[in-house]
Amino acid sequence: MRKSMVVIVGMVMVLGLLVGPRQSEALNSCSVTGRFDVGAFALGDTEAFGFVIFLPDGDCLGGTFTSSITIKQGANPAFNVTPSGTYVANSDSTITISAPGLVALQGLVSQVVNDVVNTIHAVGDLAGAINAAVDFTANALIGAIGPTGPTGADSTVAGPTGPTGADSTVAGPTGPTGTNGTNGTNGTNGTNGTNGATGATGNTGPAGPSKLIFGYRSTTALANPIYAILYGNTNLTTPYVLTATSPASETPASGSTLSNLSCVTQTAPGIGPGNAYRFRVIQNGTDTQLFCDITDAARSCSSATQGVPAVNSLVIAPGDRIVLEITLIGSPGASGNNSCTVEDSL
Repeated sequence: MRKSMVVIVGMVMVLGLLVGPRQSEALNSCSVTGRFDVGAFALGDTEAFGFVIFLPDGDCLGGTFTSSITIKQGANPAFNVTPSGTYVANSDSTITISAPGLVALQGLVSQVVNDVVNTIHAVGDLAGAINAAVDFTANALIGAIGPTGPTGADSTVAGPTGPTGADSTVAGPTGPTGTNGTNGTNGTNGTNGTNGATGATGNTGPAGPSKLIFGYRSTTALANPIYAILYGNTNLTTPYVLTATSPASETPASGSTLSNLSCVTQTAPGIGPGNAYRFRVIQNGTDTQLFCDITDAARSCSSATQGVPAVNSLVIAPGDRIVLEITLIGSPGASGNNSCTVEDSL
């Protein structure tokens, strides 16, 4: 049975699993930097949690990391390891993280804002946890900064000139060697002109966009069909129980846009004619085009990279009811543990 841990960051909620970044953003190893919280699950009733600090090289072609990871396997006492190694983030959103003998992970980055990665979703081996599904979540998720308002104009009004001082009226006496007359007194200084008016303050630029992440993680094996409450679910620590009927009490939508549906399973459906696990968002009981399929030997999918053309967003109105439906296509094998996330743009 799988356990997973997803950490909630201090300023906004964490991201979920395998949400692809916008294709317009230029990614490299400098896009992955700083501290990321780690949550993972694996075979053998194993879970792991801790943190990783990424430090990119100066040329942005790779980087190094240090970490502190706590491993818990079934009823055995938890133990801590501190692996360190290297990583490479590529322009196609993939990332490789490795430390000899301890870490061998392959994954995708997501939630990229201003070319900075906020979430990594990977699979592989982590400090003794075999076939682990691992989430790396940055400490904050921040929207883009709005433009600066214009500067107020300078004043064009000059202050008046002060009056000229009066000439001396005292003349020196006349004589053979008469003394020089005294100097006249200096005129008084003119008063200072008034300051020009201050220009108006420019308008404040608009705030950058904000996002929330909703999802679930479950140890329930996939069936045909099976359902999960997706919108409004932020408790990604406690395992969620999938149901054979559509839930009757899913959280009403508040009016926004859903995008970047991303799902992962512990076991691939297996290579065969049309074998797949399909994850689809249902809106008010009707199928939508926000979906993704895990096929053949894959163990993950994202709506950002599927569809012709890809349909990667869904507008929801206040009061809409949102649920996730999972169906089996072909004759796939048992899925094992599974989880999904979706972005909500406020």
